[in-house]
Amino acid sequence: MESLIAFRRQIHAHPELAHAEHETARRVVDFLTPLGPDQLLTGVGGTGVIATFDSGVDGPTILFRSELDALPIEERNVDGHGSTQPGVSHKCGHDGHTTILVGLAERLAASRPPSGKVHLLFQPAEETGTGAAAVLADPAFEQITPDFGVAIHNMAGFALHTVVVKPGPMFAAVRSIVIRFVGRTAHAAEPEKGENPSLAIADLLHECDDLTNNDLAAPDFGVVTAVHVLIGSPAYGVSAGAGEIHLTIRGIDGDRLDALFETIISKAERFAQRDLLQANVEIVEDFRANINDPDVTDLVTTAARNCGLDVLTPDVGLPHGEDFGLFGDQFPCCMLLLGAGVDHDPIHNPDYDFPDELIATGVDLLDRIVRNTNER
Repeated sequence: MESLIAFRRQIHAHPELAHAEHETARRVVDFLTPLGPDQLLTGVGGTGVIATFDSGVDGPTILFRSELDALPIEERNVDGHGSTQPGVSHKCGHDGHTTILVGLAERLAASRPPSGKVHLLFQPAEETGTGAAAVLADPAFEQITPDFGVAIHNMAGFALHTVVVKPGPMFAAVRSIVIRFVGRTAHAAEPEKGENPSLAIADLLHECDDLTNNDLAAPDFGVVTAVHVLIGSPAYGVSAGAGEIHLTIRGIDGDRLDALFETIISKAERFAQRDLLQANVEIVEDFRANINDPDVTDLVTTAARNCGLDVLTPDVGLPHGEDFGLFGDQFPCCMLLLGAGVDHDPIHNPDYDFPDELIATGVDLLDRIVRNTNER
């Protein structure tokens, strides 16, 4: 594993944000090229890479996906291979997921699948919810016709090496929106002569909090998180005439997310009408729910047990968002979690780093999925 760990730490030290993963993609291509994949596509969806290992014999076509992009988070407490890019770091483990896929490429180069073919997709821009759509819209992807797809995501809070997977909803549907209220400025001594959006924003925040129930087992599960609020400017003689609120909302599936979205917009329009404001809505990110196909989930579960891994089948999925769900709209898919440790720093935390111990586990598991599929 030494070369794979070194590869992972090199990517970690040189993170790149969504749609700008040029050097990361180059490092992936440089690693893959000597392995002799039967096809190597680059620039897919912008910076994506697809490596294909073909048996030359009719059989199943499998897609495995990892992600290339990092996050706009300042890193802390990662020694030896910490981020060299101020304000940018791999805080979701995409460096580790990518390393697992290049490790699988090594296995497939040494021993092609008995039949069919395997596509390894290194996807851009997962964090913004735009990468999967860009890949699917790329004409190059028309060459890829998977029978099913699998993706791994590490997750703290579960015992190290534990496989967490279930059929049905695995990750929630997530949407990020901006609601802009437009009124009129006035002198701060005469606020009644303008239309100030501050009360509309305050009331909307209160009502959004009332809409939140972060219990995935509850029939009314839904989460509304205020991520940014802006009202006016620090001009103390001016009563604000414009303001905006940025929200991220979550539902267990697309229908319930849409219902939550419509409820919030209805409230925003009611407050705008009350306070003589205009309300404009923009959707900035949209993640489909990850709905695991039962048959693919069964295949993943069997492979995990064949590898001697503990398998946890939760009653409910997680409230996180992941744009792999968009692939699930096109062909059967399964998103599985690998436990990063019960007390490991959580993802999107400044202190987080991907556990190198998971690389071997992930490679073994994905390789076993390939071999098991061909034994069916």
